Amino acid sequence: MKKRNQALCVWATAMLLSTGFTPASQAIAVGNQATSTTNQTATSNQTQQANQTEEAEEDYTSLTPERAAELVGFPIHFPGYIPPEDDYYITGVSYAPKDQSAWVTFHAKKKQPIYIKMFKGDIAKESAGLKETTFSKGKGFVGQNKEPFGDRNVFLWEEEKGVIYLIASSEEAGELRKIADSMGKGDYSTIKKATLTPGFKSVNNLTVEKASEMLGVPIKLPAYPANGEPGNISYAISRGEEHVLIMYDTADLNAFLDIEIKKNSAEDEYNSVPLIDYPNPNGEMIPFQNGKAYTFKLKGWSLSNPELTHFNGFLWEPEEGVVYKLISELPYEELMKIASSIK
Repeated sequence: MKKRNQALCVWATAMLLSTGFTPASQAIAVGNQATSTTNQTATSNQTQQANQTEEAEEDYTSLTPERAAELVGFPIHFPGYIPPEDDYYITGVSYAPKDQSAWVTFHAKKKQPIYIKMFKGDIAKESAGLKETTFSKGKGFVGQNKEPFGDRNVFLWEEEKGVIYLIASSEEAGELRKIADSMGKGDYSTIKKATLTPGFKSVNNLTVEKASEMLGVPIKLPAYPANGEPGNISYAISRGEEHVLIMYDTADLNAFLDIEIKKNSAEDEYNSVPLIDYPNPNGEMIPFQNGKAYTFKLKGWSLSNPELTHFNGFLWEPEEGVVYKLISELPYEELMKIASSIK
């Protein structure tokens, strides 16, 4: 999985709801839309190949609470309350080996995600710069965390001795306190205000031909980078929208690359992207081939690359009514080369 391994991605509506990665192979770009995290089901051929290669890496992107608890060494708790003003939903529990933390992320169609990070640590060290407060469980700490959450409000406390919980969200501090108050033991059944990947259907490990058949349009792969083979091709439908997602592990470029294909116009798709001002006003229309394309940035970060601040996006309409959208750590120049090689 190389560069993609242990990364998370949160961008465009239901973009990653079909992956075999978004932390096993995704990166986290923070947007107002949906996200993805489903386990990649290996075919028998892939399983045989994996047995012949080096030790297979575990996909840490959509774990059960029990498996996540095994990895971090303590039980995973879930909130009984999630702000009701929007339709938040959860896609799974993730694990970050770098700091041995577990993550539960709630996404919403119109709002920024709510992140809950769980890890072992020193509460005095982790709460530095935050304001002390009290809540139903005792002492808590509130404030803002500029990185990696991007100026979101945070609420931090010790759920049990040595186990720290941190909530990061654009919700007001009072709402974060309510979430913290409601935190309890158990599995997803403790969650009262969130649903599990609503209206979601996903099929992984497809051939190009089968993905084309399911989406109803011919799908073309890039010729560049040389010898670039998809790590996974999947089809998903969520909230009435369908797409094909092609995931690459571009080791030769030292970066991950995702290509989303869906039926839409380039203009409408661009208007649905959660634009950001990072570091400058984001989004631009540029001439491309015989028409136009759009560049944009998605504010985010990666579990495998803490220094990463955003992902680059490039979308265009190679044929009327069919949009290709590239998301990557790669610079725009490389994305344009890749896009130009799709014929």
